[in-house]
Amino acid sequence: MIFIRFTIAISFLFCSISNSFSDELKDLMFKQLNAKGFNTISNTYLDEYNSMILSNGEYSFISKKEMSELLNSDIMKNAEKKINSFNIISRSETADYVTVTYNYEYIAKIGNQKISGKVEGAGIYLKTEDGYISIFDAMTQ
Repeated sequence: MIFIRFTIAISFLFCSISNSFSDELKDLMFKQLNAKGFNTISNTYLDEYNSMILSNGEYSFISKKEMSELLNSDIMKNAEKKINSFNIISRSETADYVTVTYNYEYIAKIGNQKISGKVEGAGIYLKTEDGYISIFDAMTQ
C-alpha cells in the first residue's frame, strides 16, 4: 500500500509535465512539476480537476483536494525528482482547450525510497485570459 501511495505521489509530481510547444504552457507545466508543495500551484488547477492513474493494471482517481493533501505532506515536500527524458507525442487546440499527449522517464527519491519509471499520459487544459488551467490528466505508469 505504501509503494502504491508513493507511486501515485510521484505520478502527481510529474502529471503536470504534459508540455507543449507553447512557452507559456511549457512554463506552467514545469512550474507544476517542480513545486515544493501544492499551495504555490493550486491556482493552476481547476477546482474540479481530476487525474486518473493506471498502474500495474489498477486505476485510481485523485481530485485536486487529494492531490493538495498529498503534495503538501512533509515527506513529499522533501522529495527529490528528476526528469530523464520527455517527449511530446501530439498536441491539439481549439478556441478554449489544449490537449497534449506525452511520455517521460523519471527518477525520484521520497524519504529513503528510490523510484523510477516511465509515464505515458494525456492532459487537458482550459485556455483563460491569464494562461492555462489544468482540467484533467490521464496517465499510465
